[in-house]
Amino acid sequence: MVGRLPDIPGVADPAYFQSLVQDVISHKAGSDKDYKKYFSVSVFEWRQSTEESLRNMFGGSDTLFISPVKGPKWTSTQFKPKTHFINCHGSLEDPCFYGQKGKNYPEAVNASLMAKKVTPGTIVAAECCYGAQLYNPNLTEFDQPSVANTYLQHHALAFLGSSTIAYGPAKGNGLADLITQYFLTNVIKGSSTGEALLKARQRFLDEMGPTLDPYELKTLAQFYLLGDPSVKVVALPEAPALRGLGEPDANTRTNRRDGLEAKGLLLETFITTPQEIVVKPRHESSPKLVGDLLEQRGFSANATLRIFENAPKAAQTRSGIKAFAQPVKFRVYSESSQHGKFKHTKVLVVKERNNEIVGYREYVRK
Repeated sequence: MVGRLPDIPGVADPAYFQSLVQDVISHKAGSDKDYKKYFSVSVFEWRQSTEESLRNMFGGSDTLFISPVKGPKWTSTQFKPKTHFINCHGSLEDPCFYGQKGKNYPEAVNASLMAKKVTPGTIVAAECCYGAQLYNPNLTEFDQPSVANTYLQHHALAFLGSSTIAYGPAKGNGLADLITQYFLTNVIKGSSTGEALLKARQRFLDEMGPTLDPYELKTLAQFYLLGDPSVKVVALPEAPALRGLGEPDANTRTNRRDGLEAKGLLLETFITTPQEIVVKPRHESSPKLVGDLLEQRGFSANATLRIFENAPKAAQTRSGIKAFAQPVKFRVYSESSQHGKFKHTKVLVVKERNNEIVGYREYVRK
């Protein structure tokens, strides 16, 4: 269970870090009702995906804001909920998150406009590219700390985001959608923020495994927690103490940690990760349906191709499960186009075994 209390890169004054520590010391866990009301903003193009995430977490998506036209001048009332879920574009060393409709990329969240609007104790999950990137604001054109730094500066307790370029489907849920919503769900159910992320990663592996494609592996590594991982924002009802058996909270905590460690070790025995392979074109044959699939999904014949392979682990081959005896291959096709400072990238990941397609997924750059 790992988190990070960050400073602001390039800023020597320790007051920012001291403020984060003081927020942790003075925090008192509240009711889950405090965190079941949410602020959420989504790119227009991904609204269906965001609506699905919100339904999974909160049972509905009635108060979702769409950019354009909403943002970035949010009112204190709009920003007041203690759970924030953001599915927008992010940019390198940039204090804003951006919406999108076609080639229009307006600001959706601007760090410079957040003062006195963040409710103390807020938790944030952002799917955006570079959503949790930390940078020296003095070396940028904006002279403004990142969105993540700014949330914490205004007394948010936890920020989950990506340090690099993140991906997910335009419709449906996958990758960044899943890791962020699993995290928030766990926090609201009473997990500490560090435990919530660990459980989110393990669930992600459970559901995506046993073979990860390159983007699933990247998602698992790039999303990290800014904030004290021991903090609980939601207080669970206390169990009654039993005479002579010690404090129930301590026993429960020990059992929970043992269970998480055991599950992690178990996952390690059968989850396989992709390795890029270099294949000479004349020695590589594609399944006949790949060309048709690329055309159907709107990819050109010039799409960039990279090939990855997941070899089975010894534990799988010894188990006698023949389905895992053959390597799984992922063909990753990608195309990009530039719109000002924004690079639109779409990806098609084709999964095959024994030269037959067994599935495919589509992702876009956040």
